[in-house]
Amino acid sequence: MSLTISKQTGVAEHPVFLSILEGMSGGALVKVDTRIPTGLNTLYAGTPIATNATAGEYMFMKSSVLATAKVNATTRFIVQRPHPFKVGDFMWHEGMAAASATTITAVGTNYIATVLTSLGAAKGTVITEAAAANATAPKYRPYAMLQNSVRVRNDDGTTSINVFAAAVIRGTCAVSNVTFGVTADVKGRLGDRLRFVNKGQK
Repeated sequence: MSLTISKQTGVAEHPVFLSILEGMSGGALVKVDTRIPTGLNTLYAGTPIATNATAGEYMFMKSSVLATAKVNATTRFIVQRPHPFKVGDFMWHEGMAAASATTITAVGTNYIATVLTSLGAAKGTVITEAAAANATAPKYRPYAMLQNSVRVRNDDGTTSINVFAAAVIRGTCAVSNVTFGVTADVKGRLGDRLRFVNKGQK
């Protein structure tokens, strides 16, 4: 598969999907509205989506990658740009109890999120969203992954309520090229249909 060249930057973007065997018929209606933080205009290819209680509607699963290790109770999460979290979201990773992000501040090329938890985490750990404080599981369970990046905020700053998007349910995914990161839970639950490989570089 050839690389995609961005018209805006001219930068080569490595493909997320190395092969696609099957997509969702008719695509997916993805609910976004107030879940999108200020400054995030795009949901990127490879973002997991989950079924919602509302028929025919899918929720995107929030996740981000730690840019540096969290070593103790006083160290805050430093997550890579871009990220989909908002203040008040419950951030979680395997082995810790979820805690609310009380502040999220842009610093240099990353974001610092204040999350009160005594447990550490290694650089590269994927942080995901939980449903409540002290939860020990992700908020949503994945059904498919976005095939292409989709714009969710207009030039005037208005956030789309819902967007239609192509989604992949069978294929091969280059995990290292997924912008928001993919958790072990997502890989485990989709692994019977999607093959995840660490191939390529951002």
